[in-house]
Amino acid sequence: GRGIGEKYLLRYVARQYLSLPQSSTYPKRAIQFGSRIAKLESRKEKASDQCARLTTDNNNMDNED
Repeated sequence: GRGIGEKYLLRYVARQYLSLPQSSTYPKRAIQFGSRIAKLESRKEKASDQCARLTTDNNNMDNED
């Protein structure tokens, strides 16, 4: 079934070494949906848009080199 064989090594590590047996059985999801971050972001933003909050060109940072 879906979610069983996908990402087998990651699921094995989650189950055996990280004590996450329930999480290791969840179906695979895209990271932006799996973490629910998409719900927190502006609905107007598209995946192809450049994020102004993350670009260094728009940051007012002092360079102390």
